Amino acid sequence: MEIEARIRGIHYTSVLNRELSIFDEQQFPEALRSGSFLLQTSTSQSFACSVWLTPKRSRTHPLARVYDTLKGVERKVAFIPLVKDEADGDCDYLQWDTVALMGLLGIYVIPGYYSDAELSVRNTKKLTNFVWDAWYLKQQMELLKNYHSSAVHWNMEQFNKLAALADKALNAHSMLSTKFGIEMRSLKSLPRKIEELKLGQQNFLTQGRMRSKSAQMRETSTVQPKEFFLGNKAGITITDLVGGVYHLTADDCLIRDDTIFLVESKHSETAGLSSSESIKEGLIKMALFCNIIEVRCLERFYKPVAVLRLACGDAVKSLSSAQAQTVNNLKLESELNGFLLDLTDLHSL
Repeated sequence: MEIEARIRGIHYTSVLNRELSIFDEQQFPEALRSGSFLLQTSTSQSFACSVWLTPKRSRTHPLARVYDTLKGVERKVAFIPLVKDEADGDCDYLQWDTVALMGLLGIYVIPGYYSDAELSVRNTKKLTNFVWDAWYLKQQMELLKNYHSSAVHWNMEQFNKLAALADKALNAHSMLSTKFGIEMRSLKSLPRKIEELKLGQQNFLTQGRMRSKSAQMRETSTVQPKEFFLGNKAGITITDLVGGVYHLTADDCLIRDDTIFLVESKHSETAGLSSSESIKEGLIKMALFCNIIEVRCLERFYKPVAVLRLACGDAVKSLSSAQAQTVNNLKLESELNGFLLDLTDLHSL
C-alpha cells in the first residue's frame, strides 16, 4: 500500500527522555563515548548531542539517542559517521534522507569520520572500538556556535564538506588497513563516493532519494517474525511545506471510514515490554506521524491517526514496577501529543 502525506513543522512533547550527562568543551573527546550528552560551551551555550555509532538508522538504535536530546535544550546536534567500515564485508554510508530527516526534527547534523579503531578479539578480520577524529568535530562545533539559521539550512550546507570529509575518511581507512593487515571495502567504494559527491548536490540528493525509496519498498515487503497486522504494511512518502521529501514506512495501516491509522509496532524477543531503545525509536515515528496534516491513499483523502503498538499481550498485567512506570509515562506522552497507545496487540483499535 502506498500513502502520500504532507507534514507541518514538528510539535512534540517528549516524556521518556533520560537525563543527559553534562560535559564541557575540554571533555569533548570523552563525551563522544556517550550515547547522548549535554555539551556546555565556554560561551554559555548548551547543545544536546547524540552520537551515532553507524550511519545506518536501523543499527545500534541511533534514533533512541536522538529522542533523548529532544527535551529542554533548543539546539540539538547529531554526530554521524559518513562511513563505517568494520572490514570483512560490513560497510555503511550516510544517506541523505537521514540528514534530511534530522533537519525536519530540528537536529543539526555534523558528519564526521573515524580516525582509529581496534582489531576485534572475536574476529581478527573485523574492526571494533572506533575512535572519532574529535578535533575535526570540535572545529565544526565552533562553526555551529556562531550559526544562526535553521537546522535545515545547516544540514544542506554540509553537502559542500562531504567530498573533503570522504577524502579524510579514505586516508584514515587506508592507514587502518595497513596497520592491521585487513581488507576494507571502503578503499574501493569511497573513491567512487567522492566522484559522486563532486557531480553536485542535486545529483547526490536524487541518488539518495532513489536509495531511500528502494529501501522503503524492501521494508514494506518484509514482515518481522513478531509483527502482527490487522491491515497492510505501507510505504509513506511525506512532503514537508518547503518541498522536502521523506520515504518512511508504517508497520500497519488501517482504514476505517474517513480515518487512516498509521501504526508503528515494537515487539520484544520475549513476551514482555519492548526495550527502552526500541520504544524511543517508535516515539520518533510518533513525532513525525502526529504532525502529518494530510493523507492521500487509494485516491482518497483521510484523517491520519498515529498509533504506537507495543505487543505486550497478557504480559502487560505482570510488568515490573519500572516497566509499569514506563507504561504510565507512555500514556502521558500519548495524551500530550495525540497518538494512540496500543498495548494489547489486536484489541485496542
